[in-house]
Amino acid sequence: MRRQNKSDRSGVKTLVALAFLCAILSPTAALSSPLSESVDRLLAAENAFQPDAMAPLLCADYHEISPVGDIDTRAQVLSFYAPSNRSAVNLEKTVLSETSVGGVPILTERLHYTLLDPAHAGRETTLIGTWVGKPEKNRMTVCHAQFTIFHPSQHRPSEKPTGSDKN
Repeated sequence: MRRQNKSDRSGVKTLVALAFLCAILSPTAALSSPLSESVDRLLAAENAFQPDAMAPLLCADYHEISPVGDIDTRAQVLSFYAPSNRSAVNLEKTVLSETSVGGVPILTERLHYTLLDPAHAGRETTLIGTWVGKPEKNRMTVCHAQFTIFHPSQHRPSEKPTGSDKN
């Protein structure tokens, strides 16, 4: 049996240390929060137009502010996602912020939708969604959501600095 020298062992240690760093710095290695997991399940159920799968994820007094400013109740949201209203979409999402305020969990994500149904194929829209969670009966429920239309900066006219306030 060959005896390892110190340089062989230090090389192995370096590789193990690099692998460990890659694992902990990798976004896929990050643990999801209970709110993030509930929102993932909620978005999957919305995308599949399955209100029965959505219902246990929403608080009894859930409400949602749509991108056009409508305030929808839990019942209105669930009826919107009835299977008869189904529309094929592809959803790509990016977590922008995950925090809590006074112990209340808040999640903000960028949601990029591409419509796939023949009448609207290829149409795209991006929203910023924010969800507020609440632990209920050993699970995280979503009690509030707000969606805002996202306009990428490349479509905005450049903003000029206004200088200091002179009030």
